[in-house]
Amino acid sequence: MAVGIAVSIVMGGERLAIDFRSFWAASKLTLQHDPIGAYRPIEHYAIERTAPGLENVGWAAFFYPPIFLLVCLPLGLLPFWWSAVAWIVATGTAFFAAIGPVLPRVRSAWLIAAAFPATWMSAASGQSSVLAAALFTVAARSLDRRPVLAGICYGCLAVKPQLGLVVPIALIAAGRWRVAATAALTVGMLVALSVDLFGVDVWVAFINILPLARKAIEIGDELAINIPTVAGAALVLGALPAVAAALQVTTALAVCVCVWAAARRRPGAGAEGALICVAAMLCSPWLHFYDLTILAFPLVWLTNEALRRGWLPWEKVTVFAGYALPATISLAIVGLPIAPLVVAALFAAVWRAAQV
Repeated sequence: MAVGIAVSIVMGGERLAIDFRSFWAASKLTLQHDPIGAYRPIEHYAIERTAPGLENVGWAAFFYPPIFLLVCLPLGLLPFWWSAVAWIVATGTAFFAAIGPVLPRVRSAWLIAAAFPATWMSAASGQSSVLAAALFTVAARSLDRRPVLAGICYGCLAVKPQLGLVVPIALIAAGRWRVAATAALTVGMLVALSVDLFGVDVWVAFINILPLARKAIEIGDELAINIPTVAGAALVLGALPAVAAALQVTTALAVCVCVWAAARRRPGAGAEGALICVAAMLCSPWLHFYDLTILAFPLVWLTNEALRRGWLPWEKVTVFAGYALPATISLAIVGLPIAPLVVAALFAAVWRAAQV
């Protein structure tokens, strides 16, 4: 399946792998001893435009922390399309290997995940969300039996720090101190390694470019349409940026309280892992529709639980809505950004299932 996705990217046309250009260009600049160039739009875009067939596509920004440069570093060693194939095969294989055997009652879990529209959206653009979904899934599987591995996976999510806001809250509430300590140590080691290899100035450059990311959301209606968060929905509906930010913070605080209450009961690794995944989608201020790949694990887990003890009211509808969620971007275009509502319903369903 991963190979098939990679081939479709290479053969599919000029709109494919457009986000992967950002990783490849950042790698090329870093290999040229200019990691700070990844955070300079003009330099970064100049490298992106050397990708064959994508010369006239707009800039794909690199808003990732320098930790992610450690992941990107080998990508620039290959020509663009060969590198894209390698990236998609590697991340896709990791994702399907992680979710395939995760739940015994859903023997075709990897097929369900493969058919999940968000998986294809992420793969088609060459995004990092498939990798993040693999990390979330392995962490959830490992919470009980391999806490060190779970901590390493959660720590590695620092490559997309907006996804990890709820992780320490859940781990501390559940008393999973070994996992939390390993995650913190992993983040510290990754930061130290990035400073050692790339210098402190690259972190300064990263911090300096962050306001550009926020401004892009606030003034770009097209970008806000593609952001399935509470803030994104508010902006689509015409709210002022300050109001959208306030709504996002309020939502995140409410979700964190719910996660704390559920995690304190130690409902089990699967339930806690699923809850963390969905909560991350509600708490994060910066997401795109391809990030919905992360919902693959909670959707499969919830289905497995329903098959074990019977479907609860509205559970089938919620699972179906969550599964079809990536296709709702067309509704946001016409002013109906329902994505946060669907994610909230899925969070409520997972939270309820964790109590059963």
